[in-house]
Amino acid sequence: MIYNALLKCDKDVLEEVERELFNYNFYNNFLELTNEYNLNLNDNTKKRIFTVKTIQKSLNNLPPHIKQFIKLRYMDNLTIEMIAEKMNISPSACYKYRRQSLYIIGIALGKI
Repeated sequence: MIYNALLKCDKDVLEEVERELFNYNFYNNFLELTNEYNLNLNDNTKKRIFTVKTIQKSLNNLPPHIKQFIKLRYMDNLTIEMIAEKMNISPSACYKYRRQSLYIIGIALGKI
């Protein structure tokens, strides 16, 4: 079911979701600083922080293997080959996890 929906997804949308995941770490750290120092935020920054909170909520509901993949790929910045070795799976399974995670996070962000 998920795979069929993925085939219908626009590649640009998935790339946009992937960019959001790569930016997640930076904005999550920024969110912690704004909370700590009570900083005033502009509208664009508020949107980014909303995105971070949405991704955080989505991550809590994911299966453990997808969570681990997202952490290794987007937080630790590992390549697909390195992730495959670390998770003891094939690179093709990593690409499958990547597409699944992008699709799930994309739905949560309202992009899909």
